[in-house]
Amino acid sequence: MPRNALRLLRPCYSDCKVMKTDISTVTRKGQVTIPVRLRRAFELEEGSHIRFLEDGKRIIIEPVVEDVEAAFGLINSENSISSSEIKEAIRNRAGKK
Repeated sequence: MPRNALRLLRPCYSDCKVMKTDISTVTRKGQVTIPVRLRRAFELEEGSHIRFLEDGKRIIIEPVVEDVEAAFGLINSENSISSSEIKEAIRNRAGKK
């Protein structure tokens, strides 16, 4: 079987779902390659950020959402501004560098 072939996880006993899995090797520097199938599915590009979560004996890797709209509602404030005002402020700040 090729190294990058899809495999099914061994049977689980809690929160069971049959998932497709890929295998990647950890390099001497601790780096792993995210399979192209997953990079495409989650729109991961060079420079994308991912989060590592520890769950017992499992490591969960998930993309970090970097969209301004995704942050709305996280902070309560009396002075609120619209997403277009935020985007304009970002553009203005970027232009002043």
